Amino acid sequence: MLHIVIGSYLQNSSNLHERLHEHRHFMESNHRTGSFLLSGSISTFNGSVIIAQTSTREELMQIIEQDPLQKDGLVGYEVIGFALDTAALAVTEELFLGGKAVSRLFA
Repeated sequence: MLHIVIGSYLQNSSNLHERLHEHRHFMESNHRTGSFLLSGSISTFNGSVIIAQTSTREELMQIIEQDPLQKDGLVGYEVIGFALDTAALAVTEELFLGGKAVSRLFA
């Protein structure tokens, strides 16, 4: 199942910046496993968006609970599941057939 995950920072504090290194490690780890396909900052820098692929919503929620920012109450996540109906061929070939695009980012 595919999911759009929207993260919103709940506090603008030094704690957030102190935990970013651990958060980045968490993100990279989940990109490597294929649970997270794409991710990036929201243009206003008050959160992030993740495109995730897991077997169930519950599996994704268990992953999100391990985020250091989530554990410290610094970020809240909204999860929206969706079924992929249409995509550009390049997207499906790279992300869903070979995983090459994501693996190149963190190789």
